[in-house]
Amino acid sequence: MEKLIVFDNFLKKFKSNKIGPISFQIEKGKICGLLGSSGSGKTVILNSLLGIIKKYRGTILIDKIKRKSWKYHKSNRKIGYYTQMDFALHDISAYNFLKDSCMIMGVKKKKIKEKVKYWMQYFDVWEHRNKKIKDFSWGMKNRINLILCFIKDPEIIIMDEPGANLDSYWRNKVKNLLIEF
Repeated sequence: MEKLIVFDNFLKKFKSNKIGPISFQIEKGKICGLLGSSGSGKTVILNSLLGIIKKYRGTILIDKIKRKSWKYHKSNRKIGYYTQMDFALHDISAYNFLKDSCMIMGVKKKKIKEKVKYWMQYFDVWEHRNKKIKDFSWGMKNRINLILCFIKDPEIIIMDEPGANLDSYWRNKVKNLLIEF
């Protein structure tokens, strides 16, 4: 199988502790979970994979592109990322926020309205499209975060605690969506 993500001797040092060395590979088409107790370094590993953290030892490859290379941005096009964002300062409608986000992510302009409508309907927030995103409940905000993850049809999906603040119905729906992807 083709290796989509490779960590080779990854080591991140902090003042009083370190994460690693860690080596692992994730094959294309596979689902992988990163488990550990609070403070064990899961988010550090995800942020390094995303390119948010750049100072570490070892090698991270995404689709054969080194995370520290000058062309790492090419692999970002393939990544959909979910994290819990609050949106407390976003004084904009959910619909306009998602349209603007699509522009930033490079979604083709003629596809933006179609994609935003599809995903807002899929995650059952379409009827709230004109509501300010800062006024959404936590569960609705998490569904907006999920839309951001999937809206550009990513090849790689990275999720940091995707089930948090979702009830069992939405957790199951997200699980089935991941299986489809």
